[in-house]
Order: sequence, then structure tokens, then C-alpha cells
Amino acid sequence: MTGTLPDLAPDLSAVLERHSDRLDLDLIDRALRFSASAHRGQKRMSGEDFV
Repeated sequence: MTGTLPDLAPDLSAVLERHSDRLDLDLIDRALRFSASAHRGQKRMSGEDFV
């Protein structure tokens, strides 16, 4: 998985940026990457990617 948080989750990134003074954006970015890696290839019942 490559890219930055804004590339991977633009809507989430926009919300987080407004509160960035209270958040660890690097930790959130790493958690998103971990989740995407752990669920790679998994689909929801709707057929959408899990992450």
C-alpha cells in the first residue's frame, strides 16, 4: 500500500486535518495502512472492499 493519508482516505483526511493539533496523524496513517494490509482482498457482503 502506497500513498499518503490524503491519497488513501481523502474524506477522513479532511476531517482529521481540522483537529490535527490534538491528533497523532502519523499514528492514524499507520493504523489505516495496517488495516488495509490486514484486510487486503476481503470484501463486504455488498461486494465493496472491506477497507
